[in-house]
Amino acid sequence: GHIDRSIIMGAGRVNARIVMPVTTYEHVIRGHRLDYVFYLNNYEEIDDEHTVIERMSSVEEALRVFREGTVMSKGTTTTSGLVHSYFANIFGPPQYRQLHDNLAGKFFHLFEKNDVFVGQIRSRLGIPGWERKGPETAARELLKLLRKKKK
Repeated sequence: GHIDRSIIMGAGRVNARIVMPVTTYEHVIRGHRLDYVFYLNNYEEIDDEHTVIERMSSVEEALRVFREGTVMSKGTTTTSGLVHSYFANIFGPPQYRQLHDNLAGKFFHLFEKNDVFVGQIRSRLGIPGWERKGPETAARELLKLLRKKKK
């Protein structure tokens, strides 16, 4: 029922985008408690020191990781391999970096003050051989974390 309200940009081209609303504007602006903020890491392996879900140890660490914006391009853009873009987003934040940095800093300090879990999820989506199993493992770990919080 939402496809007719979708916005499709660059259909059939490299880096095509679709915006598909899944709820109403009224629902979005109503206000909801925020429990988690995650950086999705698609390119690091899992080991004893790098768990699937890792909580950031400080606001400074979180801002460093988010600002670094390391992403693994998968052929849907004109880039390939590991690349960096401010907050892993080429649309908006880099164009207004000073404004965004001020806002991001305020939000990340509020996250810390309100005990919002700020971390990263290692999906391994960009690692050959892990394109399916990695995201599935990450999703299962996320469900475990959510269930534990519910108790």
